[in-house]
Amino acid sequence: MKKVRFAALAAALMMGVSMLPLTAHAERVTGERDGYYFERQTPEYGTSEMEALEHGRFNCTWDVRDYCFFFGGWKTETQRPVSSFGNIAISFEFTDADENSGYFCGAYGFLADPDVEYYIVEDWGVWKPPGTYEREGMANIDGASYELYKIEKQSEDIAGISKKITQYMSVRCPGSERKGGTISVGKHFKAWEKQGWEIGDLYSVGLFVDAHNSAGSMSVKKNNIYLGNIDPPEPTTPTHTTVLPEPGDVNGDGEYGVSDIIALQKYLLGLDVEIDPAAADLNGDGVIDVFDLGLLKRRLLLKRQSNS
Repeated sequence: MKKVRFAALAAALMMGVSMLPLTAHAERVTGERDGYYFERQTPEYGTSEMEALEHGRFNCTWDVRDYCFFFGGWKTETQRPVSSFGNIAISFEFTDADENSGYFCGAYGFLADPDVEYYIVEDWGVWKPPGTYEREGMANIDGASYELYKIEKQSEDIAGISKKITQYMSVRCPGSERKGGTISVGKHFKAWEKQGWEIGDLYSVGLFVDAHNSAGSMSVKKNNIYLGNIDPPEPTTPTHTTVLPEPGDVNGDGEYGVSDIIALQKYLLGLDVEIDPAAADLNGDGVIDVFDLGLLKRRLLLKRQSNS
């Protein structure tokens, strides 16, 4: 079985990646390619797939009854104040979106000191985020008007600690949605700062797709990130694509089932069996143990119930 390079979810990474409530057993799968970081948060009820391509691009599909999340971008090695980067921007293009599905997309990332999860929403399907939250301001950026929102919600901070966390959000006004162009991320930071919202250190920046209660697909065709004098990773000629594995597909046959439970049991007993460590680490704690086996059995039970 071919092994690709994946990391179990680090504690110091973006958490609470959806504005919709996190389910207790939501799982994250992460990977890296060409210096870009990719993340897929899988649903508890439904399926999702992500294909990580070169230079931060990715394809994603979903069929969910709750939500799922996809991200491709850049994260800092050391946290630095946003102001030290100068201009921050993303040249982007989303394609192949199903307008009748539940999704929204744009720029996303995390700030530290204080911990803030931020969204710049450029396009959406049947539902305009963030729902019923009250707008707190307006800003004109990149030739369009954006509604500004500040939301408090229970989520996890960079250290993985569950607590009340803040979200900053800019949402393009209805009628001006777009699937390509340039997102001047730094100008949104300045607009939020003018609202009196604290802007700390940059931790991550990139493109996201958030999908909920629907089936659909989307492709990110361009994801060029510019951070002042820091150039984004150079694109390389791809020799293959990297597909983030389905959590629970321990034996790598493309789906999870009883054979995966047997393989994981053998592995835990120390028997000679080949497994995919990234798919076997269902709770993303970096250790493959009986807790992952319990989650795998629960996923299989839920799968059978949903198909019955």
